[in-house]
Amino acid sequence: MRAQGRRPYVIPRGGSDHPLGGLGYVLCASEIAIQSAEWGVEFDTVLHCTGSSGTQAGLLAGFAALDADTRVIGVSDDGHQTRKRERVLRLANATLAELGLPNRIGPERVEIVVADESPYGVASDAVLAAVRLFATTEGLVADPVYEGRRSAA
Repeated sequence: MRAQGRRPYVIPRGGSDHPLGGLGYVLCASEIAIQSAEWGVEFDTVLHCTGSSGTQAGLLAGFAALDADTRVIGVSDDGHQTRKRERVLRLANATLAELGLPNRIGPERVEIVVADESPYGVASDAVLAAVRLFATTEGLVADPVYEGRRSAA
């Protein structure tokens, strides 16, 4: 592309490990805070599946920017925990720096659990059971890579 005089903008796989990767989820944290205030409810925890780490990093940065105590727990999309925890911490603080904010996330705020030791993309029986439960009781279709693992937790 460059040889053709173009200027490619490279976004890494997952889009997370990038200076702009967590910004969308900073806005998501803001929307959660705004909507919960409008509805008169308080969410003390956000539970989601974490893979390339941008979602969790952005949510943590967003809640830190708002000085909110909302916990963000990531359920690993594979058996990895330590590597993801380090990446979430680095990306969350890089996102806050990108926004020009003085707030920083401490390692104690980064919570990641492993619900399924299976490799990425391989669903265990527990994950498939969670997917079936959602489908049969709620009429919701959950995928076995992200929602299924989070639900199995």
